[in-house]
Amino acid sequence: MSDNKTPEISRRKFLSGVGTAAAGAAAMVTPGLNVQAATTKAPRWAMVMDLRRCIGCRACTVACKSENHVSLGRFRAVIQEKTMGTFPNTKKAFLPLMCNHCEGNKKDGVPPCVKICPQFPGERRKYKTADGKTIRYRSGGTYKRPDGMIL
Repeated sequence: MSDNKTPEISRRKFLSGVGTAAAGAAAMVTPGLNVQAATTKAPRWAMVMDLRRCIGCRACTVACKSENHVSLGRFRAVIQEKTMGTFPNTKKAFLPLMCNHCEGNKKDGVPPCVKICPQFPGERRKYKTADGKTIRYRSGGTYKRPDGMIL
């Protein structure tokens, strides 16, 4: 009798091979598309944070403030504190909300948070949308997004 051993394949190698085959098949099936480069004027940077390790020290807000030259008394990043559970089994989680530095749409270039800003209604500039609606916003001021972020 001959020793017919089946080759040992680990789960990792098997899944790697299946993933590679699936990606190759998807690439061959996808029709040729015109891929255009992004038309942004400057690179768009991002900050990646591991929320499991956030302790609410607000160092990310200070880094954002110094890197983007934000004036005194203003922040473009906010840390929301969420309390979960009921006493005595409560946990506190911190959720950093960063400014996305939106460029706005192609027509007006005004970020969405500026359009709906409820702050400083008397000192706002007027902006007319394409449908004739007048929106007032404050130029160079503090903007508030619907989720509570203050720019």
